[in-house]
Amino acid sequence: MSIPKAGSAKTSMPKKFLFSLLLVIVLISAGIFVYRYITSDENSQQSNPETIRIASFNLQILGDTKLGRPTTVQTLAAIINQFDLVALQEVGSSNSTTSSENSRRILDHFLLELNAQAGQNSYSYLYGNQYAILYRNKILTPNFSQVHPDSENFAYPPLLAGFRVLSGNFDFVLATIHTRPANAVEELASLAGLVETLAAAFNEPDIIMLGDFNADGSYYNEGSSEALAGFHQTITVIPNSADTSVAPGDNSYDRIQLSPAMQSDWTGRWGIFRFEEHFDASHILQLEGAETTAGTIAALSDHYPVWTVLYTNRDQD
Repeated sequence: MSIPKAGSAKTSMPKKFLFSLLLVIVLISAGIFVYRYITSDENSQQSNPETIRIASFNLQILGDTKLGRPTTVQTLAAIINQFDLVALQEVGSSNSTTSSENSRRILDHFLLELNAQAGQNSYSYLYGNQYAILYRNKILTPNFSQVHPDSENFAYPPLLAGFRVLSGNFDFVLATIHTRPANAVEELASLAGLVETLAAAFNEPDIIMLGDFNADGSYYNEGSSEALAGFHQTITVIPNSADTSVAPGDNSYDRIQLSPAMQSDWTGRWGIFRFEEHFDASHILQLEGAETTAGTIAALSDHYPVWTVLYTNRDQD
C-alpha cells in the first residue's frame, strides 16, 4: 500500500477514527494535566538530597465514596506527590467504626493512583487507627511504627513512626493525630507532654508532631502570639495566624510542632498548600464531590495540607 503524500485527498480519515483519536488525546491530556500543572509550583520539592519536605493532610474521609471520584482522587494523588512524607488523617472514616482491613484496602487503592503519577514503587505507607503515613521510598525508610497505647487521653491515639533518611544523618520519631474537637483541650495537653516521653522511650530527641489538632476556633485557645499555646517546649512551625481550613473564617486547625532538638534540622520554610492557587478554574470544575462540593475545592477536603522543609544532613544528635 502506498503512503499518500502530504496534502493529498487520500490523507482524509474516517470520521469515526478521527473522533476516537481525538478522544484518546483528550483522555491522555486529562491524565497528565494535573501532574504537569501542579509540579510547576515554585515551592515544589525538587530532587534535593539536602532537604526533605513533609506535610500533614486531613483528607476528610478517604473512603469508598471518594475513591469513586477519579478526577478528585487523581488530584489528591498529585498533591501528595509534592512531598516526601505526608501524614494523613481520616483514612477510611472519621470515626472508629471502620475496620483496619477496609482502611488498608482503601490505602492500597489510593497508593496505586499515587504511584501511577510518582513512578512505580515510589511511595509506601504505614497505617494505624485511621491514620496513614505515606513516604517516598528512595528518600526515607521506616524503623518502626505503632499506634500509641494511650486510649484514655486520646479519642484516636496517635500513630507513631520512626524514620531515617537514606542520604544523610537525619533520623526522627513522628506522631500524627486527629483530636476529637470536643476534647481538644485535654488531648493537646497530653500531646504536648508526649514529646519528652517519646524522646526517652525511643532514645531519639528529634520528635515531630503533626496532624489535625483542632487547635483553634471554639475548640482551643491558641494564644495571642504566633506560638501554639500549651506547647512551650516545642517549635511552632504552622503559626497561629495561618488559616488551614477551606471553610470561610481563619482557623489554624492543622499543625506541625518540632521538639527543641530539631532547631538545627529545620530550614524555617513552611507553607499551606491552597488548592485554588495550584489549579485553574476549569480543573476545579471537574472535581467530583457531594451535591454541595462538586466543582469546588471543597471536593478535595475541608482542610488544606500544611508542610515544612527539613535538612537531611545537619542532625546533631
